[in-house]
Amino acid sequence: GSAIVEVMKQYNWEQFAFLYATNDPRSRCSYIRSDIESVINDESNIFISFQRAISDTSLGSLKTVLTTVSAKARIIVSCYEFDIDRRTHLLALNDLKMNTDEYVNIFIEMRGLGFGTRFTDGVEYASNSTVLDAVSKTVPLWIIGPAYTPDGRNDDAKNGARNTFFIDFQTSSSLDTKSFANGVMERAQSWPFYCENCSDVYYNASTYSKYLYDSFYLYSLALNRTLTSENDTTAVTKGSDIILNTRGTFIGASGIVNIGTNGTRDATFFFTGLRANFQSQVFMTIPFRDDVPTSYLNYTDPATTVWEMRGGKAPLDVPLCGFLGDSCPVNFWENYAPYVIAAIVIASLLIIGLIVYAYYYRREQIKKLNQLWQVTLSNLTNHIKVKVDSTAKDLSNQNILPPPR
Repeated sequence: GSAIVEVMKQYNWEQFAFLYATNDPRSRCSYIRSDIESVINDESNIFISFQRAISDTSLGSLKTVLTTVSAKARIIVSCYEFDIDRRTHLLALNDLKMNTDEYVNIFIEMRGLGFGTRFTDGVEYASNSTVLDAVSKTVPLWIIGPAYTPDGRNDDAKNGARNTFFIDFQTSSSLDTKSFANGVMERAQSWPFYCENCSDVYYNASTYSKYLYDSFYLYSLALNRTLTSENDTTAVTKGSDIILNTRGTFIGASGIVNIGTNGTRDATFFFTGLRANFQSQVFMTIPFRDDVPTSYLNYTDPATTVWEMRGGKAPLDVPLCGFLGDSCPVNFWENYAPYVIAAIVIASLLIIGLIVYAYYYRREQIKKLNQLWQVTLSNLTNHIKVKVDSTAKDLSNQNILPPPR
């Protein structure tokens, strides 16, 4: 769970969908789910947006589940019990076009193989031309195993893996996987097992055989330390002392084994993805020391490594337009350009109309003011001269009073 949180924080993702298979009585994925939920509950900025238990891992069932997921998440974390189910998941991604740059598919595993399988070369498939996985040096996941009928869809499964990553235990760089697997099968057919048909039934060594090897090797180291320190053969019965002597580090078949002070192994996880040539590469190494993780990046430029398949662009946990594509940010000009243009035209016409009206109104006012003093030609008349006789003139003069003294 903590390894998932480290990856989410590294790429600024806050939410993811979690799918886990329940088609195996050992319920490994159910335990992983409990661990993830426990860790996520302590995180304030990371949450599970969708979760589903899957009992039917057929192609049709997985396509139905993933169709539901597509409306709720873009980061999809999955746990499956078997390689064939992981391959079916890849086929579903391919068929639903959910292997695009918009999606991120992450498998959570504890096999230490990443994109590989327990099969070590093309012999198991009657073909020596199989290109092995670059990290695990085993047959890649998208090639159907020999226990199943070929379906002709290896290329489809491979294409479905283009946006896929693994969070898995470290893969030992020093282990000769093929020699180790062959050695396991030889010993399984000898004392004390004498398994005569192991090669026919199981084809190759178990994925977890290297962990059994490291467990026996660790016990041997601890027992030798206990016997040496106490110089007493009865120390073989002192279980508590043997456990104390397991502390330390050694190089095992599964990689670097470090046993902490509480007697448990400090895990190291690889975050592995595919380059453009479909060869895997470890992008992040996440070692734990006393349950505290530390992340180390194994690249300089994520655009040319982690996101090489996507043209160098990191995906978002929530698309810009939402999960259903109906919440795109509004581009004002593209959406409202006709309305803006219409508004501008109307406003321009109104302004022009106001200017014209103001002009004519002013002209009419000036016209009315001019009419107050102007006399039209039709209102003009000729002045008629009147002749006054002398008698009237004398009478008028007599009526003039002298000025006072």
